[in-house]
Amino acid sequence: MSDLLYKEDITEVIKDLHNIFNNFESLPENIQLVLADMRFQLGSSGFRKFKQLINAVNNYNWVEMINQMRDSSWFKQVPNRANDLINMVL
Repeated sequence: MSDLLYKEDITEVIKDLHNIFNNFESLPENIQLVLADMRFQLGSSGFRKFKQLINAVNNYNWVEMINQMRDSSWFKQVPNRANDLINMVL
């Protein structure tokens, strides 16, 4: 049962990321994984507050993406997880 719920959650996250990023499938796999993890953790409305990060991703600007990740309350709340994701972007 929990596996089914998890699969449904992941499907919803990926569908939402396709709505946020028109080019989601063309993004590098590591970026897709980072975005999925962040979206899963933050929820739809929480993730959408990262407007400058979304803009950086749309412009394939990974340095700015990292800057936006670091310059957030989320980073201060979960620094270990955030740093792990930042390292995946690099």
